[in-house]
Amino acid sequence: MSKADADVAAGAPSTAAADPGLDVAALAEGMTSVRSQLQTIGTTFGAAVTAVLAGLGYTQLNELFPLPGGKGWVAWIAVAGAVLARFGAPPPD
Repeated sequence: MSKADADVAAGAPSTAAADPGLDVAALAEGMTSVRSQLQTIGTTFGAAVTAVLAGLGYTQLNELFPLPGGKGWVAWIAVAGAVLARFGAPPPD
């Protein structure tokens, strides 16, 4: 057990995660990687939800207005849409 862990276990106050003496620009620079990761996760989650909702919408539309022929083309369009939604977004700054 490290000294910091022992101090926390003994009830001593823990050290701050960020240096309170830093200015706003330094804190913003430190949060850049967190912001980038959150944007990536949000884009991925949005693409997955879009694919699910598009699939549900297609099933309901197909119940009302059945499309003739094979349905193999739908899977290709769904996969292409998900890939474009995930990788077609501009990279975070």
